[in-house]
Amino acid sequence: AEIVRGQAHLLRAPRKRSVTEWAIDEWGYDPEVLPWQPELMDALGDPDCSEVGCMKPTQCGGTKIGLAWVGWIVDTDPDDTLICQPTQTLTGNFVKTRLNELIDQVASVKGRLQPGADSNGIWLKLFRGMALASVWPVASQFTQRPIRYGWLDDYDQYDENIGAVDGEGGQGSAISLLEGRNPSHEGREKKYVSSSPADDKGGKIEAFVAGGSDERLWPRCPDCGHRWETDLLRDLRFDDKGTADEAEASAHVVCGANGCTLEPPAKRPLLDSLTALPNRGFVAANAGVSRRRTFRIDGLMALPSWSKLARDWRLAQIEWEVRQDESLLRTLVNTKAGKNYRSQLSGE
Repeated sequence: AEIVRGQAHLLRAPRKRSVTEWAIDEWGYDPEVLPWQPELMDALGDPDCSEVGCMKPTQCGGTKIGLAWVGWIVDTDPDDTLICQPTQTLTGNFVKTRLNELIDQVASVKGRLQPGADSNGIWLKLFRGMALASVWPVASQFTQRPIRYGWLDDYDQYDENIGAVDGEGGQGSAISLLEGRNPSHEGREKKYVSSSPADDKGGKIEAFVAGGSDERLWPRCPDCGHRWETDLLRDLRFDDKGTADEAEASAHVVCGANGCTLEPPAKRPLLDSLTALPNRGFVAANAGVSRRRTFRIDGLMALPSWSKLARDWRLAQIEWEVRQDESLLRTLVNTKAGKNYRSQLSGE
């Protein structure tokens, strides 16, 4: 009876759900907080799409998207999976604070852990029908692992040529190493590459996104009703001559369609407009690309308020004006706007 009970799940047809539906049902996910997120989640569960890329600011729920996909894999379509973080320390932190939390919170995921003390280790977790490996970008971590699903997180923090010494040798990018683990699953494999940009030359995540559908958000202005592609660096306005407090108090967004002035409370209806739009507001720069769906998330459509963004931007400007130090500007553009920084010192 114990043997039959332990294997009975194999006879029950899994309930067919999108990643978003799974996250709502099993994890209590709220798709209305950032209405564009379900488009990425469902692309990860789409069998016609083999690659998903996301260039994003911080604090936009990018990790939640990846974790929802992992939970969906474990519960509905188990197969060997790999998650890569930039360093061994960050991998350990991710497993302890995010992955283990998912397992503990979601009964349908925890219930699929195999019995035995060694099934829930830090680097390797064994579920029914699959192994989930947590690694970091060194060549040895990718060997001897036939992988169907792979998630490369914070990709711009990886070495461009893993294993190279003084620019010589090496085994290529983490994407190449992951693809070397996919041949036995050809036609069914899926990779997810996500990162805030941190490559001034526009390589890594920006190049990966540009090579796909390259979809951007075009919300509908709550004042004039027209759509435009948001751009934090162009559309966020504030008093850029005063203090950080004055910048915060004067923050507003200018509609790129008709110049409407949108005060901070307009952010919610701007986000809500995405729900009724095709593809949740995403418009592809490269139409017709379906096997690699890629997305650019602008900082205006992430979690931080426009007032807080204006304050951070003014502080970065003051640091540049007083000390000619562009480190805060670089951080703001990379992590708040979700774009690669072009150095002012180099005249770009």
